Amino acid sequence: MDKENVFSACIAHVKALSDKALSGEPVFVSIGGSTVQKPAEFLVREVVRNVSFSDTVTSAMGGMRASGHYRVEFSVACEAWAQKPSLTEASALVQSWVLALFRQVAADKTLGGLCIHAEPYVEGAGTALEKGTKLYTAAFDFGVRVKAEIEPETV
Repeated sequence: MDKENVFSACIAHVKALSDKALSGEPVFVSIGGSTVQKPAEFLVREVVRNVSFSDTVTSAMGGMRASGHYRVEFSVACEAWAQKPSLTEASALVQSWVLALFRQVAADKTLGGLCIHAEPYVEGAGTALEKGTKLYTAAFDFGVRVKAEIEPETV
């Protein structure tokens, strides 16, 4: 792994996979979301979540400095929703978008070499009837869990 910002690079890569997966779909895809809520939106969160680090090397004997790298695990979170006149239509549409991204991740489990392993997850989903509009909203909270390594600076 090179020394680029692994967080931002993975966010951008998940966005690129989302663009590819949803090409031709009637949905607004972005990092961070639209400034005005759209009836069909797929967003990749602008910051990573659930970050944890672990040391993969212990100190060396004989007064030598420890060297090695850190393993970092984090989530690139996403949200998607669709509003339609039919509950089943809204649900089927948003589920198809989530699965389309998951298929892209399955084909690129290292996110273009940015990480050791990436796998999709679903945090939650739900539906609601929007009062006054007669439209149903189906929404998913999901994303990609990432395991990567951060190399040390050379001293």
